Amino acid sequence: MAGTLTRGLQILRVLVGKTEGAALSEIAEAVNLPKSAIHRILGELCQTGYVRQQDSLGNYMLTIRFVSMGIRHLAANGLVQLSKPQLSELADISGALVRLSLVDDDRLIFVSQFQGARTGLRYDPENGEAVGLSSSASGHAWLSQVSEEQALEILFKQGIGSKSEHGPNARRLWMNCSRCWLKPASADMAQSRTRSR
Repeated sequence: MAGTLTRGLQILRVLVGKTEGAALSEIAEAVNLPKSAIHRILGELCQTGYVRQQDSLGNYMLTIRFVSMGIRHLAANGLVQLSKPQLSELADISGALVRLSLVDDDRLIFVSQFQGARTGLRYDPENGEAVGLSSSASGHAWLSQVSEEQALEILFKQGIGSKSEHGPNARRLWMNCSRCWLKPASADMAQSRTRSR
């Protein structure tokens, strides 16, 4: 049985991104717990200032206090501050969206971005999102730096993702990524064949 802290964190995850908040019944269904338990935990989260209840709809939503903790934590990370001039310059030169992601356990999280596109279709995603490892350049770059065993373990944990989540080419991208791991081995084999001739 999950502890109160675990349940509280599950509730906070449900509320992330819900600008209109979520009803008690919606939260209870999402975390698969009785409404009475959810109501008790939400009461504690409201008392501590991390969640508030809207007057009009009665929905529960995150407060700025919760968000400010994450912002303060990122601000304390010198890499984010140090990288801003380089990211901005790269975005200006490339005319594309440039993002910085940091490793958090077995995930990559987008923490900073600069938009270089001036016209046309622009993609402005939110910081704080986890990177789709199987379908992003950042994910491929990170996975190529760890052992094949570790990369497969991470990918199986996160999943390759459906077409609706990562686009129609997600599986093809994953196959290309896995071929990158095989290239060094293939090159070694080719060199050993050349030496043996």
